[in-house]
Amino acid sequence: MVTRHLLHDVGSFLYNADFYGDELPCWTRVTNTPPPMVPHSFVHNDNRYASGRVENAGDFLALLGSACRVLRQESRRAPRLMTISLHARLSGRPASFDALRRFLDLVDKTLEV
Repeated sequence: MVTRHLLHDVGSFLYNADFYGDELPCWTRVTNTPPPMVPHSFVHNDNRYASGRVENAGDFLALLGSACRVLRQESRRAPRLMTISLHARLSGRPASFDALRRFLDLVDKTLEV
């Protein structure tokens, strides 16, 4: 909570993305202004390449695609948010970038429905 107070005092931060308390954005009162808290996910994170939890770009694409399809179905009943953490040295590699591009194409098609 101390960090949130410091970020608020600096005043140039619009939100806090280091939040693990919920799957949806929420607000917490720090002082007189409620800065939005954007959830962070270790599941949809390209660090899975480095940890060996994802073998290749195709596996990462499959993981993201499956999650997107489920969340899209669930969003018919209530809002859903999917946070994806990306790092230039991991998702910036050609095959990884291609998987990310293909995922964004999938999201675009999903939103057309």
